[in-house]
Amino acid sequence: MKRIVNMLLAFDCFLFSVCTLGKSYTSESFSSAAWRAERAGQFYGRSRKWIDRLFNLLGQTDHCRVAFEDAKNNLPEDMR
Repeated sequence: MKRIVNMLLAFDCFLFSVCTLGKSYTSESFSSAAWRAERAGQFYGRSRKWIDRLFNLLGQTDHCRVAFEDAKNNLPEDMR
């Protein structure tokens, strides 16, 4: 199961990178970008509550914030 989750996360990061034409941060998924966008007051941030609601149904609370923190920890130190 862990391998499947890892592959889905890698696909999510890849797909988000393609959608942003490479302007995403390293290891940034749709979820982590939604958290970052909401904090910056950007339009895409409105999707954060819907993403969190979906993952809340799966038993994970505060999904976007956790995804953001995980992605931030994967950045080089000067970008954190």
